[in-house]
This record gives sequence, C-alpha cells and structure tokens, in this order.
Amino acid sequence: MRTVRRLLPMLVVIGLAPYATAGSKTTSDAPQLNACGCYRNSVGVCLCPKRGECECPGECEARGCSEKRKEELDREIQAEAKQAKEAEKKRQEEEAEKQGLAQTAKRNAELEARRTKTRYLLDEAAKLTKKNNPDEALEAVTEAKRLGAAEDPETASQLRDVELAIENTPSMKKRSAVERKTASDNPDRPRGMGPLEDILPVFVGESWEEASARVGRNASKVKGERGAGLHRIGGHVNIEGPFGTIEYLSIESKGADLRVSEIDARLELKGSHLCGIAAIKQMAGPHWNSWKQTSIEMATIVNATWPGERSLRGSCWKERGRALHTVVMNLSDSWTQMPTNQRNALLGTVVAGRLVRNAVDSWLAAAEATGESVNGMRIADDIQDGFLGVKDVGKLSPRARKSFDEYRALTNNVAWVLGQISLEMKVSAKGALIDDSEPGR
Repeated sequence: MRTVRRLLPMLVVIGLAPYATAGSKTTSDAPQLNACGCYRNSVGVCLCPKRGECECPGECEARGCSEKRKEELDREIQAEAKQAKEAEKKRQEEEAEKQGLAQTAKRNAELEARRTKTRYLLDEAAKLTKKNNPDEALEAVTEAKRLGAAEDPETASQLRDVELAIENTPSMKKRSAVERKTASDNPDRPRGMGPLEDILPVFVGESWEEASARVGRNASKVKGERGAGLHRIGGHVNIEGPFGTIEYLSIESKGADLRVSEIDARLELKGSHLCGIAAIKQMAGPHWNSWKQTSIEMATIVNATWPGERSLRGSCWKERGRALHTVVMNLSDSWTQMPTNQRNALLGTVVAGRLVRNAVDSWLAAAEATGESVNGMRIADDIQDGFLGVKDVGKLSPRARKSFDEYRALTNNVAWVLGQISLEMKVSAKGALIDDSEPGR
C-alpha cells in the first residue's frame, strides 16, 4: 500500500502527458495569415478569418479585392486620359490662337501694303492732274479703285479729292463740253432712252462712221480689234452720271461698219452703292423687262430686254465673293441676239450677230484640217441659211429691222465674205487657201 502511494504522483504525471503533448501540437499547427488576414488551406482554398486590407495582389485576399483593384486602375487610366485630352485641347487652342494671330497679322500686312500702294497711286494721279494730264491720272485712279480705295476710309477722301481735281482740269472740261455739244447736235439720237444711255456719247443703231469718229476724238488710249464679223474700238473716258463715272467705253459692229450694234461701258458706282440688280435697273430706266439675275463665282450677271429694241447685260464683278462698285454694261441691238438654226459645239445655238464669225471659223478650221480651199460662196450660203432660220423678225422695231436687213444684205455679198475670211486669217494666222471663184452675185 505504501508502495502504491509512492508511485501515485508519477502515475499522475504519466497520465497527463498525452494531454499536454496534444495541446502543444495544436498551437504549433495554427495557419499563418498574410498581411490581408487570409491563408490557403491544405486544398488551396483561400480563407480569410480576419478581414484585412486589399494589399496582397497575387496572394490570398478577401472576396472583391481583385474587382476593387481593377476599378481603381480603370479610374487612374481614365484620369490620365482626361488629363492628356485636356492638355491636347489646351495645346490646340494655343496653336489656333497663334495661327489666328498670324493670319490677322498677315491680313493686316496685306491691307497696309495695298493701302500704301493706293496712296502712292493717288499721289501720282494728283501730280499728273496738276500737269493737266488727266488721262494718265485716270489710269492711276482706276488702279487705285481696283485696290479698294473707295472702300477704305483712310483713302476714300483722298480718292474723291483727286477725282474732283481731274474733272476740273482744262483738258477734261474742254473734252466734256465738246462731247455734250456733239451728242446734242445729233438729230438721229433717240431721247428718253434711260439714265445711262442718255449720257452716253454714242447709241445703238447709230452710224458707225459718226460713232467711231466721236470715240476717237473724245476717248484716250483708243484701241481697235478686228476679225471676221467683228470690229470694235474703245478707250478711256470720264463721263459723270447720277449713279457714278463711266471710265471706259467701246462700240462694236458685226464687221459691217454700217451701224453700232453693241456698246460696252465700264462704270464705277458712287459712294457706298454696290453693283447689283437694283443699281442696274436704276441705270437702265423704265423700258426694260424680263429681268434675270445669275450668280457665278467671279460676278453676278443681270440680263434684261427692251422688246424689239435692245438687250442688256450687266456684269457686277466680285472679289472674294463680295460685290464691288464696278459694273460693265453691255447694250446690244435686238437683232444680234435673235437665235438662228445654226449650232456651235461650244456655244450651242448661234445668234444672228455671230453668224458670220461662226461660219468663217468653222470653214477655216475644216480647211486647216483637210487642206481643202475655203469657198466664199458656200460660206455666204451658210450665213443666209442661218438668217432664214431667224424667227420673230416681225417683232423688231422699225429701227432694229432696218439694221437687220442692212446687215443681212451685206452678208449675201461673196466679196465681202471673202474679205472677212482674209481678215480672220491675218488675225489668227491660219494657213487655209481661199477659193475666190464667183466673187460676187
């Protein structure tokens, strides 16, 4: 019994040993958590007994950390893209501002250069005016107007002073007086034609001999042009009217030198009046109708008719799409614009006023291509066939009908037609041969 008591403490220790060993083993086998409070078990499943931060990319993390990190990355990318876009926008705005400043500087430089040249031209015109040389002074003034002298407030006043001085030169006063007297003394001159035609020194239907002599006396730097079915002369003038100044005037016959068939007048409108259909109607007067306006890039074209008498075409020139003060007025005898039965590959229907030129050009071109001679009689026949195709001749006024009949009779003369062919060959240097058989009828 005593032995059992002595062994009892030892047995207690031995009996409790397994429990102590078991407790020690459990503590040492506890899972190791990472910085995010997570670990993987023996089968690789991620467990997070303790919620931590999402700071363990590539390791075991709590659910949603990967999505959260992707959203943060997307926000960073969008922010950087926005900054880059704003930086690019700012750069473009700065570049556009620089370009705008450069363009403004360029425009200002061009304006100043044009203004400097305009002042120089007006100064030269003033010097020429003092020397009683109005013709050359007018040329300088015309160039100054082309450069915009009338629209520029800094030169408009100087322009008006120079123009007034030119009008008051002895040469211009004398010229205007002679011209007014010559025109008023012409008994055949119609009255009440319209504001523009009433101040012109010549008129449609006037004797070519008288009109050409008047242009030669009263215009400066007169030049002429001739060809088949064409004779034109013109020069610089200075004719004041209620709407502006006529600066250039030319007259034309259809090669017959019988009567004036067309008049061209270039005008510079006064003050702030720009060229357009309203201004042209005012200049033309009340007799015209069938008004039509057509716009192209370089000009606005206005057409009208005075039934049986004349046709009108006004050309309002533009610069960069803006109407100018310059207008070219064309007045032509009604018969010249009447359609015929002849056609041209480029022009379409040939009008009566171009019959001779079209026939001669066509035959010369054919002769040059084939080497055959040009037969004056066949050309005259073609011209007469064209005149037979003219309709509504009865609608012409007595004056226009008389001009039409005179010209038609002349074109039936083979000798005259041969003369037109020779003239055109000299002008165009075509090497065609002329068959002058049967020179008359």
